[in-house]
Amino acid sequence: TPSDTAPLALLAVHSRKSHGSAGTFNLPVDISAAIGGAITVEPRALKAGQIIVFAFNQPVTDPGIATAVDAMLASIGPATGVAAGNEVIATVNGIVDMQRATIALANVNGQANTFQASIGFLHGDVNNTRVVRAADINGVKERFGSTSEANYRFDLNLSGAVDAADLLVLKSRIGRLLP
Repeated sequence: TPSDTAPLALLAVHSRKSHGSAGTFNLPVDISAAIGGAITVEPRALKAGQIIVFAFNQPVTDPGIATAVDAMLASIGPATGVAAGNEVIATVNGIVDMQRATIALANVNGQANTFQASIGFLHGDVNNTRVVRAADINGVKERFGSTSEANYRFDLNLSGAVDAADLLVLKSRIGRLLP
């Protein structure tokens, strides 16, 4: 079949989190950015087991081997991948706040390939500047009461709504930066 002969291609990467009763939302990750560059920042609360979703152009039957390293190429882990339709859902434990990480999948569908995405984890950096500032507070204030998918990035504590609790998170994070 065509899918047997077509090369496996990475279409998108997302950071996935559940936001209370508002549901599960994906933060699109820039897959072209290298770990030292202008990477996408995940501003929402860190949880045990960060979920990173790799979407491919065809069904995945073998998720391959998942790994994660920090900016100094030290292992973050463990990382596991599970095939689900055209996706590999990678769960990475050990990621901490104010950390850059590269999550990689090797040998997906048994092919000699490696797919990776670099992501910054900085709780509170809703405007993706790699530092938590007053502009982040203003961004959250503008979206008070929202539970829509368009504003999921601003639900810092993953409660399902953008509210005063998210502002309290931000105020405690002012000045934090992603090295």
